[in-house]
Amino acid sequence: MELALEAPAVHERKGLLTAVAIAVESDHTIAFLGTSTGEVYRVHLSSSPAVYGVGPRGSAGSEVNRNLFFDRTRTHLYITTDKKITKMPVQECHLKTTCEACMEQRDPYCGWCVLEGRCSRMWDCKGAEQKNGWLWSPGQQCVQIQSFNPPNISCRRTQQVEINVPSLPVIKEDNRLHCKFGSSFTSNAVMEGSVITCSLPEPAQIPLTPEKQDFVAVPVQIFVDGQVEVADGEFKFYNCSAAIRKAENIPCMSCVSSDWGCQWNTLNHTCSDNDDSIGGAHVIKNQQATSCPRFESQVPSLIPVGFKTPIRFKGVNLDVYKDKELKIGTELMKHTEEAIVPEGGAHFRFEGYEFAYDKAQTVDVLFYVKDRDTDKKIDSTLNVTLYNCSLGREDCSLCKNAEAQYECVWCARTRSCVYRELCTTDEASECPSPTITNVIPRYGPLKGGILVTIRGSNLGIRKQDIKSITVAGVPCAHQLDRYSVSTSVVCEVGPVDMAGPLSGMVEVEVQEGKRGASTVHFTYRDPKPESVQPEKGPKAGGTVITISGTDLDTATKEDLNITVGGVLCPVETFGSQITCKMGEYKAAKEHQHRGAPGLPVLPEPQSGGPSPQEQLRVWREEDRGDRHGFNLIQEASMRVLHTAEGCPGGPNLTEFVQEALKRNDTVLEFLSPTVGSGRDSQCFEAYVYLDNVQIQLKPFAYHSDPIFYNLTKQVITETGIICVNVRPGFAKAMTAKEAQAFVGDVSCQVTTLQDDKLFLETPPTQPKSRSRQKRDTSTEPLDLLIKFGNGEWVVGSVHYERKYEFPLAIIIPAVVIPMLLIIAISVYCYRRKSQQAEREYEKVKHQLENLEESVRDRCKKEFTDLMIEMEDHTSDLSEARIPFLDYKTYTDRVFFLPSKDGANDVMITGKVDIPEARRAVVAQALNQFSNLLNSKTFINAPPA
Repeated sequence: MELALEAPAVHERKGLLTAVAIAVESDHTIAFLGTSTGEVYRVHLSSSPAVYGVGPRGSAGSEVNRNLFFDRTRTHLYITTDKKITKMPVQECHLKTTCEACMEQRDPYCGWCVLEGRCSRMWDCKGAEQKNGWLWSPGQQCVQIQSFNPPNISCRRTQQVEINVPSLPVIKEDNRLHCKFGSSFTSNAVMEGSVITCSLPEPAQIPLTPEKQDFVAVPVQIFVDGQVEVADGEFKFYNCSAAIRKAENIPCMSCVSSDWGCQWNTLNHTCSDNDDSIGGAHVIKNQQATSCPRFESQVPSLIPVGFKTPIRFKGVNLDVYKDKELKIGTELMKHTEEAIVPEGGAHFRFEGYEFAYDKAQTVDVLFYVKDRDTDKKIDSTLNVTLYNCSLGREDCSLCKNAEAQYECVWCARTRSCVYRELCTTDEASECPSPTITNVIPRYGPLKGGILVTIRGSNLGIRKQDIKSITVAGVPCAHQLDRYSVSTSVVCEVGPVDMAGPLSGMVEVEVQEGKRGASTVHFTYRDPKPESVQPEKGPKAGGTVITISGTDLDTATKEDLNITVGGVLCPVETFGSQITCKMGEYKAAKEHQHRGAPGLPVLPEPQSGGPSPQEQLRVWREEDRGDRHGFNLIQEASMRVLHTAEGCPGGPNLTEFVQEALKRNDTVLEFLSPTVGSGRDSQCFEAYVYLDNVQIQLKPFAYHSDPIFYNLTKQVITETGIICVNVRPGFAKAMTAKEAQAFVGDVSCQVTTLQDDKLFLETPPTQPKSRSRQKRDTSTEPLDLLIKFGNGEWVVGSVHYERKYEFPLAIIIPAVVIPMLLIIAISVYCYRRKSQQAEREYEKVKHQLENLEESVRDRCKKEFTDLMIEMEDHTSDLSEARIPFLDYKTYTDRVFFLPSKDGANDVMITGKVDIPEARRAVVAQALNQFSNLLNSKTFINAPPA
């Protein structure tokens, strides 16, 4: 242990480290760490080690085995658990489509290929050998425009601008570099060092200045080869004539105080670009607001509603308006403008206006000043506060409680609060007796102890003005901290004497012995709970129970305190029935609720693993949690959170919630919540909330949105199959049953959903385009739309072809008439063939009869001849006898013709004069000839 080294922990996580795999990428070491909880962490081992990602969550909950293997190319890692083997790519650079997203993940494998505009590994980037050609994700930043020279320009001018982009790689001469301003204007660019020079758009091509602004910010993009964006920013075109929009009552000061160097011309009342060639006392240069002609320092600053109050003020730098007639106005003067009266020197007077305003007690009024001849505004900072004594001061006490500066008085004749000058004779010195308009609550328990709120008017000016309060004859203690001037008094009521009345009015006594009594009565009564629903609930709490009984609407919701088994049950609703939400039950035995029926408490429901385990980010799919006890749950929801641990971008407090779709005692079904885009799909954690219980769904993961490839078949028929190719992996989060597809406006069935393919049946009818502007649906391309939950993707366009259909009026005759002709011809041919067959039959029958007669005659004749011949032979045998020869003699005579040698012939005697050398051959030949003669087959064979 002496050689052991201590090091601070880089990453702390519950569970154990069970597997380690090491990879090296461009001299950077990356560790893949498997844990007992099923996660695989990606750690960049540098001088400051950091976790930059978490492996697939599909195996969460199962311990990662110690064997982590790379494939031969070391581009994938095999993760093994007791349940499955997962093939995980070591990097997914290509999924990041922007430089910011590529850099944000801080993956040592990845970087931004500047001149190709994509996130890739170093050796996949052609320009990686150049300086800043490939920006490494953990250690570099995206290419940015640092500055413009000039930084801005008037929208009425154009020139070339120098854009400083210090981190841009060297652009080769064969690359086409250009700048794009806005959405339409493009100009060629030249690069020298880190500075790019390009032309600005003409004034007519610059967008209009937005309202309430004095500039327009135009997006600037720098492109290489016409397609790859390498940097972007904003260039501002200012508009001096629009500078006065920011504060229309002070046009001069608004003009010269702008950031654009504008100047003000008092003669023609215009704000223009800075021009040193124009001078004189009438031209006020930028940042010289004190030289602007203006009106200021108004007296008084408070003006009452309904009374004409003169206003005096001062003028500054008004030489250019000497002897000019001026007028003053404001929006509240209803388009009326009054003359300004000079009082000598720099002092002026406005005789005032009788304002009317009842939307608020006070409002700020800004006055403008105009030249009567030109109707142009002169700078004015005149600002007064208009106030209304009547608004919010409906009784005498409230009126007398108003601030002294407003000079509000209670006018007895009009019974209203007004400005002092509007009530000269009937000002009330004392307020009338209190008036009680409402009592909350109107019912209380016999033992008292609840707060009663008494509302009305003239209930004193100060809380010390309340001398006594009685409720149904019972003293009620005044709560000083809850007092509201004149309108509300709160007291705590005491217990009632059961021998006395249980109902009565409420009385309040204020200073000087003035009393007020309510017209409504307060009643004491005894509430009794009688039943509770439901009678069962999980121990974890969260169940909302409903309590029924008599007189339960006694006191208020705030006065009610409900416990179940000693556990507080906060009140949800209050009335003739009371509902409250159960807290967590920790006691060992059951209790009852204040005389109500017993409320058994069952163990909290359990949730099993969800199915399916993975989701597309915008998909809505049914997730199931299987176990038991779900029928006890009143509120079930699925919530998805973004976890910051090991994920780029930090925490995101946004919570995605979806209520339960279906449920029974053993199954809960949810539509998976739609989560925001732009986050790593593996950085989401899903939870099920069952009343008070929170359960994390493991294993469960979201998948990135699918990426569909171009269609290989653009023409479809009514009996065909459509094949859609998808980036592998999305079948884990969706089934064919939940997928939808549309060709135009017609739905087509999804027959098969594979990990990288989607098979669809083509519609049986001619679809129509979803666009109403298109008409010729027979020739136009139709969009193929794929829907997964809330997500929609147009994967391409197809042409629908089918056999030409004739009208029914043509089809019926065209089919029926040929069929009738064929039937008629068949009948005719059948009848003709039948007649011919009958004739042939008669002919054959006649021939057979003739043949039979001929054969009979021939047989008779031959039989007769045979009998005669037999008779002849028989007679010869019986009388003369036929001589018979022996077999040898017979054979000689039959098979051998007589020879000259007679009986001495060689064939008869068998003695052949053959030389001794040939004797054996001749003997063999004769023997074979003898065998031939003895052969039955040879003898009986007919002659050839």
